[in-house]
Amino acid sequence: MCQLSSRQHTLRDHCFWLLGSVQRAVESDDDNFKCHSWFGIILNEVGDIEGTKKKISYLYIVKDHWLKAAELNPNDATSQHLLGRWCYGIVTISSVMYWAARALFGKLPDTSWDEAYGFFAAAEKIDPGFWKKNLVMLGICAHALNRPDEAREHLLKVRYGRHYELRTTMENISTLT
Repeated sequence: MCQLSSRQHTLRDHCFWLLGSVQRAVESDDDNFKCHSWFGIILNEVGDIEGTKKKISYLYIVKDHWLKAAELNPNDATSQHLLGRWCYGIVTISSVMYWAARALFGKLPDTSWDEAYGFFAAAEKIDPGFWKKNLVMLGICAHALNRPDEAREHLLKVRYGRHYELRTTMENISTLT
C-alpha cells in the first residue's frame, strides 16, 4: 500500500471535512442550489481520493445533486456546466475505470457527447462567455460530434473572447469591399 505525503493527508482531511460541512448545509437548506452544487463538487473530489470503486459509486449521487441545483436555479450557468463535465467524464472514461464499473455495477450511467454538448450549450446560453473552459468544452464536444466548423467557432471565441463577434463582423465587412 502506498504512503500518502503530509500534503496529501491534509488535502484528504480537508475534503472529508468539507464533505461533512456541505452535507449539513444540504440537510439544513435543501432548497439552496449552491449547497447542491458544492455537495456534488466535493463528493466528486472525495471519489478521486478514495479510488475508482468509490468514485464510480458516487457518479449517480453527484449527478443528482447537480440536477437538483439546475432545477432550483435554472439561470445558473455553473450547474449546467457541471452536468456537462459529468457527461464528458463518462464518455471519456479510461478503459480501467470502464472495466471496473462493468465488474462492480454492470455498466456505467448512460450519457453521450450530445448530452454533454447540450449542457455546455445551455450554460453558454444562460451566461455567454462566463467561463472560457465552457467554450473549450463546447469545442471538444462539437469536434467529437464531427462538427468541425462549430468546434472552430467555439475555440476562436476562447481566443478572442467577447471581441469575437466584432472580429467576425469586421471580417465580413472587409470581404464586401
